[in-house]
Amino acid sequence: MTDRKYEIGYGKPPKEYRFKLGQSGNPNGRPKKAANQKSLADRLNKIVSRKVSIRVGEQHEEHELLDAMLLALAHKAGKGDIRSINLVRDILEKAETPPAFEILPEDEAELERELLKLMSKGA
Repeated sequence: MTDRKYEIGYGKPPKEYRFKLGQSGNPNGRPKKAANQKSLADRLNKIVSRKVSIRVGEQHEEHELLDAMLLALAHKAGKGDIRSINLVRDILEKAETPPAFEILPEDEAELERELLKLMSKGA
């Protein structure tokens, strides 16, 4: 064995195996992302842009999945679902499109009372 004057152990490799000054421990670097890998947003856009068949009345129509989802949300909001109404309003605000309607704070309480009346009649 060689005569060593320093301790060898965990975190202290022999001098002949240590990194040389100015030399990287990973000369090739991290592998680059494959060119054919798509981001989550790209994959989601591909999914929601595919065509689906939906029933409108007695007929079937072809629409993109995203359009079908928005139609279902608007239909639910049209039936008076408060969460859907608020979601449609939020989507319109984020799209920077002025909403086709505006619920004022003083009207919101009256709207809730009317909806509760309708729901209690149906129950």
